[in-house]
Amino acid sequence: MGLDFLLIGLIYKYPHWGFLIIFFSLILAGCNLPISEDLMILASGFLASAVVPEHSFYLWLALFLGAYLGDWISYWTGRLMGPRILRIKWLKRFINQERINKMHNFYERYGLFTFLIGRFIPFGFRNCLFLSSGMGRMSFKKFLWVDGIASLLSTAFGFYIAYTFGEHWQGLFDYFKSFDMTVWVIVGVSLLLLIIISILLWYRKKKRTKTTFYEDPT
Repeated sequence: MGLDFLLIGLIYKYPHWGFLIIFFSLILAGCNLPISEDLMILASGFLASAVVPEHSFYLWLALFLGAYLGDWISYWTGRLMGPRILRIKWLKRFINQERINKMHNFYERYGLFTFLIGRFIPFGFRNCLFLSSGMGRMSFKKFLWVDGIASLLSTAFGFYIAYTFGEHWQGLFDYFKSFDMTVWVIVGVSLLLLIIISILLWYRKKKRTKTTFYEDPT
């Protein structure tokens, strides 16, 4: 069971807090955790249509701001880490030098449309686009308005579609609502352990890189 699937269950179990869960889920997605933006769009549209229509604006706003700020995290991750990011094993499944080169070529040819189209392509394409923008040292001001427009249009379109068909997903809502709280305790503890382990591994690797060894020239 994927992390995004569990988060969707949490959203449906506590729909009145859905906009906050969606917002922070998309922030985590910007940190390259395996959370699907598309599923968050579907969840927000369904909640607005069939469960908490009074929260419709907040749900869309959380969707837009979460996606937009999550993109900032990906951009600055690429910009600050540079080529070193290609050595991180768990990122290699969706970002490599070949994809980065393609992103640069697409942007050189199509400009803003690269971001508009890229936001509709899942399976790591989005984050690869934002990471490569940072690695290529695109001006952050330029990134802000280009990605801002793309995020606004893509989330508005996705939310509208999900909202339109949301009334047909009541069965899915009932299924997720039956989840036991124990599942979320397990998820929370697992995430905390993952964060702690990641910090320890990062610190250990950083300490190793600072260590110098003397080699006898003879």
